[in-house]
Amino acid sequence: MIAHPSVRRPPFALPAIMLIVIALPTLPANAQIYNWQTAEVIPGTEGITPGPGVDLSNWNTEPHNLRYADLSGGLDLHGSSFQVS
Repeated sequence: MIAHPSVRRPPFALPAIMLIVIALPTLPANAQIYNWQTAEVIPGTEGITPGPGVDLSNWNTEPHNLRYADLSGGLDLHGSSFQVS
């Protein structure tokens, strides 16, 4: 089927759609830190994205216990601080 000449897509439509389709899966997921033993969110970590420069020092209270934090998965934690956590 041939499209009618008056119904032409703008030349940028296909590349724009392809960019959106490719970029959507790479958007960050919900930010939180899970307990590797229970797979539950560690209280108080909602909204925290583990990454370069994150400062979680002095998280040494019982509710903010990072002892069993799951920080696996190839995270880049360069320059992050977990001192006394």
